[in-house]
Amino acid sequence: MNCICLFDLLPIELLHILFNYFWAHEILYTFSDASDYMNAVLRTYSTYRLDLKSIEIFHFNLICRLIRAEQVIYLRFSDDNNTPGLSEQFLSHFQIEHFTQIRSLVLDAIEITSLESIFSNLHKLDQLQSLSYNSSMIRYVNRGERTDRSNEINRILRNVRESYMLIASQLTHLHLRKSILTKTIHFPNLLRLKLEKCSMKDLRIIFLHALLLKSLDVSIQNEEPTCDFILKSIQFTRLHMKVKNILLSMDIIEQFILKFPNLKYLTLEIHGQYDIVNAQRWEKLTSNFITFNFKFFLLNSSHSNLNSFRTSFWLEEKHWFIASDSNSIFSVPYFAPLEMTLPGYLFLDCSLPNNHILYDKVTKLIINDIPDNKSDYRFLHIKALDFKYLISLESLLSIINLNQIEYLSIPSIQDILIFNSFLSIMPKLFSLTILLPITAERMEEMQNYQFKQIHNLTIYLSYKNTKYIIESLFRLFPHTKRIVCMTHLKSLDNIIRIVHGFKDLTHASFYSNCLFSTRENTYCFDTKLNLRERRIFTSRIYSLTNYVSKYNINIWLKDEVVSPQKYWSLQRVYYWYRLKYILLSNFTFNIVLVQAVNFFLIEYKNIINSRINIELISNLFLMLSFCILLLIIFTKITRYFSSATKIWILNVIALYYIIYILKKSLIFIMTLLYKKKY
Repeated sequence: MNCICLFDLLPIELLHILFNYFWAHEILYTFSDASDYMNAVLRTYSTYRLDLKSIEIFHFNLICRLIRAEQVIYLRFSDDNNTPGLSEQFLSHFQIEHFTQIRSLVLDAIEITSLESIFSNLHKLDQLQSLSYNSSMIRYVNRGERTDRSNEINRILRNVRESYMLIASQLTHLHLRKSILTKTIHFPNLLRLKLEKCSMKDLRIIFLHALLLKSLDVSIQNEEPTCDFILKSIQFTRLHMKVKNILLSMDIIEQFILKFPNLKYLTLEIHGQYDIVNAQRWEKLTSNFITFNFKFFLLNSSHSNLNSFRTSFWLEEKHWFIASDSNSIFSVPYFAPLEMTLPGYLFLDCSLPNNHILYDKVTKLIINDIPDNKSDYRFLHIKALDFKYLISLESLLSIINLNQIEYLSIPSIQDILIFNSFLSIMPKLFSLTILLPITAERMEEMQNYQFKQIHNLTIYLSYKNTKYIIESLFRLFPHTKRIVCMTHLKSLDNIIRIVHGFKDLTHASFYSNCLFSTRENTYCFDTKLNLRERRIFTSRIYSLTNYVSKYNINIWLKDEVVSPQKYWSLQRVYYWYRLKYILLSNFTFNIVLVQAVNFFLIEYKNIINSRINIELISNLFLMLSFCILLLIIFTKITRYFSSATKIWILNVIALYYIIYILKKSLIFIMTLLYKKKY
């Protein structure tokens, strides 16, 4: 490569410093093949940070092609809905024991087979200092068999405990969803620990076996936080504690905090009794603290008076500001709500000089009814807008700046028409959720619309006329890249069509309450088998626990475009299913007449002579052939007509169809009467 770029003028040390601000895939995408010099710089860089969660296939392939395992210091990967089977793909390119320089590892929603491989080799990573593992999000791949997973779960728990015992001495940072700490596991160098589910027994083990601990983040349920044991963790300076499902008094909290003489940074989220709102006691307790953030949930905070939090200690010396709503008091801006429901949510009081600062923190708004017009604030930074009740656009514009909207949730599909004329001032809107099942009748109303800026789509489908609805979605949202179908699909056919029809699709997720047939299961579980040559990278069916649905089907697609000759054109398939829907919904009288002719034919076949019977059957066959021919012709020529013209043509065809059947039925009845008379 002989090309030269401006980055060639920079020394390699400066470029390495620049790379420290970016993820590995961003570095490779930007600088690889820019010049020979830049390629050499990339090969010598030894502190890559890999974040593979929700990564695109192109970026994933770059990493697998251009990075060596010993160049990585941080690794995070996940088998979530957007990257099903990622861990298996990654471990087929890299062996976990080859990451000899890795310092931090994050495992989130990983398939159980990959977890076994990782934890079996974790002790070989001598430089590993930080580990984050979410044990509640283990992915169980369903391969069609119904198996008891208790053995798998017990096996992985044993592997995890054994791995912790081997690596505990080298860890300085640890984040666990559930505690698996025992008295036999010692953490002599642990500085930071986060446990999302913690008991007082776990807390005792932590303070006894992690003597250098400086920061602790724990969530305790159904227990009072007590320290009736000798604390040796004299360097403990930071505490973030949540206590759930139990009311705490100020006395209990005070006794607990006084056990930590070196505490400088405190964050509390607790359900408290009324005596917990005592600014004077908190002032004495936290006078030496650098930061103090809290959220106290009360049975009724409407009577709480924040005047005691308006002293010079809170406002001038510490700059700790407090606000309250209907059920809590909290520090701002740390606990200022990011999500708000209108109408209903109301800040009752605030020690800030300007309350508008609170509303500027809100990024998600839920609309349950018409907001109060008396409000003197306007939300300027809303990114997600969730409508449970649709309001007028004028009311909406009076309280929200639409320029920042990225996500929209609406009750019904036709509700998006309200925003149609304002999409130009919503340039960041890419995600849409439709809460009610989409019906064929609603899709008929949307024939003349397209929403090309929607890339992420979450929908529910009606079980009636599903194929027509699916074909209509391809036209309505032509640039969809990610789709989540919440309807419990019962067959693989609709999944194939959805994956097939969206030409820009990269991720698809579906839900089901039952396993497919044996043939369809084989189709799903064979990851090397493409859906009619569709560009599949990985596909998985995950078994779900504690969910409404039992199974989650995820498909990850490649980026390359498939030749359109490999399947029907979308236009032709769409018109076929639309014609079928219109005939079934608007011209059911035709079906009744056909059934009547068939009834007469069966009922009086013994009365009619063979000549008339053959003639009638022949006429019926010709009539059906004629209708099929009209349908074929219609699907080919209607692409050039407007929607109104198509309906007019259908009405003419249907009228001719009805007259023809009436004529044949009348001749048939008259023939019967003639035979009976003579």
